[in-house]
Amino acid sequence: MIRTIRFLIPLLLLASVAGASVPPEKSRGLYEQVTPSLVAVQYAWMTELGRHELIGAGIVVGADLVLVPLEFVSPQIPDEQMKDFKVIVPSDKEDPQEIDAVFEGRDERTNMGLVRAKTSQHWKPAQFADKPLKVGGTIL
Repeated sequence: MIRTIRFLIPLLLLASVAGASVPPEKSRGLYEQVTPSLVAVQYAWMTELGRHELIGAGIVVGADLVLVPLEFVSPQIPDEQMKDFKVIVPSDKEDPQEIDAVFEGRDERTNMGLVRAKTSQHWKPAQFADKPLKVGGTIL
C-alpha cells in the first residue's frame, strides 16, 4: 500500500505540472469553439425483450451529419433493431431541441457511426486540424 502511494504521488505532481502548461484562456477558447458542435444522440433498441432507450454523445461533422462512437451503435445490434433516432441539441437558454434522424451506418475501421438529421440543419461542424506533432508538445 505504501509503495503504491509513493508511486502515485510523483505521478500526481507530474500531472499537475503537465496540466499547468495550457493557459486557461486557451482552454476556454477551445471550449467556446467546440461546444456548439456537441450533441446527444438517442435511439430505441427493439428486441424480443422490449424497447431499450439508449443515449450517447455525438459531434457534428457536417451541416446535418453527426459522428458517434462505434460502441454506441455496436455491430452486435442489427440495423433493423435500431429505431427512432433523434439528435438532441442542448441549449443554455431553452429546452433541448430534439430532431428526428436516421442511422447512416458504421465504419469499423475508424470505430465510428454516422447519424443524419432528417431535415436540413445549419449546425456548426467541428473543425479538425492535421498538424505536425513534436515530442512533449501540448495536444488539445
